[in-house]
Amino acid sequence: MLSMMTAGDPRHDLITLTGGAIGQGLPNVVGAAVACPRRPVLALVGNGGAMSTLQALWTMAREKLDVTSIVFNNASYSVL
Repeated sequence: MLSMMTAGDPRHDLITLTGGAIGQGLPNVVGAAVACPRRPVLALVGNGGAMSTLQALWTMAREKLDVTSIVFNNASYSVL
């Protein structure tokens, strides 16, 4: 629903899950921030996926990337 809810917003890109993998959200955010350093990046990720690739948070901090990360506590593992 995010694409519908942001349809009238200023021009932006939306990168979403491309398959059934868990944990690709934070690494995707790092890639987006490195590719476009002058654009702010917003990460909306679940707690299970974030735990799979938690080291990406360190990369964001170490490289001083312009990223805001919001980790949702979905309290369930329902990717399967």
